[in-house]
Amino acid sequence: MTNSTSFTPTRRKPKQIKVFFVIDMWGIEGPYGDGKWHKLIHQFASEWASQNPAQEPATLWSVVRPCDIFENGTSCYMTSSTKLPGAFFDRLADFMEKHCGAHVQVLDVDFELPFGTIEGWRAYLHFEQGKLWLPDDEGGWCEAAD
Repeated sequence: MTNSTSFTPTRRKPKQIKVFFVIDMWGIEGPYGDGKWHKLIHQFASEWASQNPAQEPATLWSVVRPCDIFENGTSCYMTSSTKLPGAFFDRLADFMEKHCGAHVQVLDVDFELPFGTIEGWRAYLHFEQGKLWLPDDEGGWCEAAD
């Protein structure tokens, strides 16, 4: 899944949250249940990186929070800086829905919501140098393999 490479990303935190990508992580069943839905996001993001080599450095952030959008109580929320275009989330939602059904949603945030007001964000993946980077087990980053 990854190639070990020494890399320190230019991580981008959004000042204001403009979009949430919400995953009903406990509602997904079948081959992508039990957290295996992460594979889909990595697959889509890897394809995005190869199709968009001029993508500016952008970090996708995630946090698990209480959620009243889906029935299962908590969901995984993702967001990014404005360097990752909104089309990324719309296309990711279409891709995920093909595999997981109606367990994802893209929400536009039309009110002031500073990134720092929500605790627990972690860098989930990163685009830079025309590549997709993933956090490794040692706290560094490695290039995602195709």
